[in-house]
Amino acid sequence: MKRFHIPPHLDGRGQLVAVESDTIGYVPKRSFVVTASPIGAIRGDHTVPCRQTIVLVAGTVTVWLGSAEVHEELLTEPGDALDLDPGDYIRYRLGGPESTVLILAAENYVPHRVGTR
Repeated sequence: MKRFHIPPHLDGRGQLVAVESDTIGYVPKRSFVVTASPIGAIRGDHTVPCRQTIVLVAGTVTVWLGSAEVHEELLTEPGDALDLDPGDYIRYRLGGPESTVLILAAENYVPHRVGTR
């Protein structure tokens, strides 16, 4: 896991968080957005099957990595990001209905590769 920040571009039209493949070090084959989770809902709760990057778009997200020894990261600024390696165990909770994360994955989704508890 590597934490980093992607500086957002802010002007009178709003805020733009642009993720370049040079920034994350790979070309994503899959991307998805998680938003509007019910308060307290846990997302993820599985082993990461391939290299992934979680980018905070809005609000906040608490991320827990590991299953035996748990490491907690709180992402609070748009553009805060975590680079995840295959085999990392991830759980996360969005901070409220306005919270949104973008997940980028190096590989396409393969159902049998995602392991849950």
